[in-house]
Amino acid sequence: MGRGNEMHRYLRWCVAMTLVLTACTERAAAPPASRDVANVQAVRIDYQYMGWSFARESFNLVPAASGSDFILLARLEGDDKAHDTGQRVPRRAMEELLAAASAPAWSRERGVRAVASALKRDGAFTPQPFASTESEACTPQQIKRVARAYVRRKGIVSLTDEHYGQGRSWTDDYPYARLHIQFRNGPPLRMYSDSQKAMMLPWYPGIPVDSPPESDQNWSLALSRALQEVLPRDSALYKRLGNDRPWFFRSDIGRLAEQECEGMKARSKAE
Repeated sequence: MGRGNEMHRYLRWCVAMTLVLTACTERAAAPPASRDVANVQAVRIDYQYMGWSFARESFNLVPAASGSDFILLARLEGDDKAHDTGQRVPRRAMEELLAAASAPAWSRERGVRAVASALKRDGAFTPQPFASTESEACTPQQIKRVARAYVRRKGIVSLTDEHYGQGRSWTDDYPYARLHIQFRNGPPLRMYSDSQKAMMLPWYPGIPVDSPPESDQNWSLALSRALQEVLPRDSALYKRLGNDRPWFFRSDIGRLAEQECEGMKARSKAE
């Protein structure tokens, strides 16, 4: 009886292993979903913003009836106005979006360095006299000199990383963007972001969840740039994905430089 039970268990194990190996073989033999832009059936992009103003936008991209380009139809709503618009999107732009969305996730370090480089080119860290300054101890030019020294001391990469911080940093600013790429063959590709920060980094894969794990973060500046490239320039999302935030860096740096300058003046007077 004991040998019979052992033989029965052995046969069941053999059958189970055969099923597992068959399933694995079938999965290995199945071709992966093509990430060629020709396999893209449609793209849906949604954006919503609530805070000091309101915006709700939807974008639908489908292959053009003739040619290899895509046609974008958009609905743009904001505060007291709404309108529909459309444009032709070159195949090249769709290829870049698909490549960026399909690529391995960027690390925070890589994304921050890329953003820092872009912000530097756009002059976000160039000290300027600050019109809002009301300091009695320091002139705008003195604050500008302190700000320049502050940027050199801290470093542009470090300042950019501080800008991103961890999650939300202020109220009255709630953006949300979602990307859905539907393929003719294979599962869809989904990504989203609710970041307040420059270029809406980081992105997350899949559908929105309340507390996504930090390990899922994708700091791909290429994705933000590629997504922006397919959008109409008058959309709120287009502006949000671009570098529309140099004022934030200048404001923060100016405020800190003003405080530092006043502190230096106070110490000098006390001595």
